[in-house]
Amino acid sequence: MRYSGRVQVIFTATILVILLAAGCGKTGTTTTAKSTAAPTSGVKQSGDLRIALASLYDEKFYPIPASPSNMYSIVVPFTEVLGQLEGAKVVPMVAESWQLAPDGASWIYKVRKGIKFSNGDALTAADVKFSLDGFLSKEAYNRDLTNWVSSTEKVDDYTVRLITKGPQPFLPYLTAYAGNNGMVMPKAYFEKVGPDGFQKAPVGSGPWKFVSHAPGDSVKYEAVSQHWRIVPEFKTLAVLKAPEETTRLAMLRSGQADVAEIALDSVKELEAAGMKTHSLTAATAMVGLYGAYDPRAKGKPTADIRVRKALSLAINREEISKSFFHGKATPVMPPYAWDGTADIDVAAMKAYAAKVFGYDPAQAKQLLAQAGHANGFKIDLYTYTMGDAPYLPKLAEILQGYWLKIGVDAKIVPTEWSVYRLLAKTAGGPPADQIIGNAATMAVSNKFILTQGLPSGFLVGTGLQLGYPGIPELERIVPLATVELDPKKRAELNKQIMTLSSESYVFLTFGGVPYLAATSKAVNITFNQPSNGIVPYAERAKHAK
Repeated sequence: MRYSGRVQVIFTATILVILLAAGCGKTGTTTTAKSTAAPTSGVKQSGDLRIALASLYDEKFYPIPASPSNMYSIVVPFTEVLGQLEGAKVVPMVAESWQLAPDGASWIYKVRKGIKFSNGDALTAADVKFSLDGFLSKEAYNRDLTNWVSSTEKVDDYTVRLITKGPQPFLPYLTAYAGNNGMVMPKAYFEKVGPDGFQKAPVGSGPWKFVSHAPGDSVKYEAVSQHWRIVPEFKTLAVLKAPEETTRLAMLRSGQADVAEIALDSVKELEAAGMKTHSLTAATAMVGLYGAYDPRAKGKPTADIRVRKALSLAINREEISKSFFHGKATPVMPPYAWDGTADIDVAAMKAYAAKVFGYDPAQAKQLLAQAGHANGFKIDLYTYTMGDAPYLPKLAEILQGYWLKIGVDAKIVPTEWSVYRLLAKTAGGPPADQIIGNAATMAVSNKFILTQGLPSGFLVGTGLQLGYPGIPELERIVPLATVELDPKKRAELNKQIMTLSSESYVFLTFGGVPYLAATSKAVNITFNQPSNGIVPYAERAKHAK
């Protein structure tokens, strides 16, 4: 899956977390697993499955220092994790169950018996502890676990305790494919060969065995013939690097690739050729309005909520979704919420957001007149490109057209992402003077937990701080929702959070913009929604009938 620097930090250092779907909504409850697929063997294996990606990223097989994008491209075939996502829920994989201690200070993970690594070694609690300790080390690329967990203990050969830093009622989410902190490595093998040896010949418990690696070009795997969870139908798997979109399309057409990541503009062409396209997890496109609550914005139009609402009502999101995003965008949701957000009523929030972020240019003009801007006003609209959001400058032009229809003259200010980050003061301080009262297009990576991303936009001292210097009620509620164990109380807090964040009209969301894949006529794959890219689902690939 393609990740920019933005998306690579899917799980920030923020400890504000909500997750009911992991089956851990009440203190002391246990989630007991049913395997994601019945233990199987004897599958008739044949053929080569070839997946073309724009990048193989840092090409590391040792999970600890590897980036999330690297993990989801070349590590997942031969490894497994403690839990995995099924929809917005976390279900067990290597861990057959987990239990939150009554005092909320630790978690007990029960390791599934009978799993073996590809070298024949049994997977036990020693391997799980070894792997978790690696993700707790300074060597870890992803530092999320260090903010949640203080230490680990091996209780017995198939039990591990994770001692947490304060209440962490939703830890299983972080040790699933939603993060990369739960991948399990073979302790004895790694200690024998070391990091260099593991890079040359990695070993895991997944349904594929590593075969070879051609740096900068490809990684090849072979399917195992027996596995506790699933046996791939294809005999071999190759993950191929093809940076250019035209190259990946040509590979699909010629049969050199069976699956490839694609751009939005390629959808119609491929579907016309009889190929299937798939919308996977990506980001939410939005425009941010700076100065909603900042004293420096006094007298500026965007300091008035009527103006912010008018700017939102001027945007025809349905038209943008159908025309600009080729019908592949998901419906608008409250800021930092989407179809995969856990612990919210997704259907209810979609209906709510459709009303809050509706299209009504006539009402928009009335609100501007009420706010003293009947003749409109001028605003700067900053825009930039990002690794997974090259569409932002064009989106700014579309936005400019909508706003002009209600009398708002938006001057597009092209900039670089690195420059914008400094203006937004993402390191902590307040936004720069020059963007106060102005706007910026942005693409925010979808989070599976509501309050993980939301603080970046609204809470003092964090991220984009469009709500700087803060909405007092949000500052109060978010920390409460983080540690609330009662599902009903947490649901009510979440509802308040989404209402406050939406009706502040600080973030004007457009909907979820997908990461796209295409499959040839010869292959069928079922992807989870939400998904973690293409490669994690290679094990499900079937020969088309």
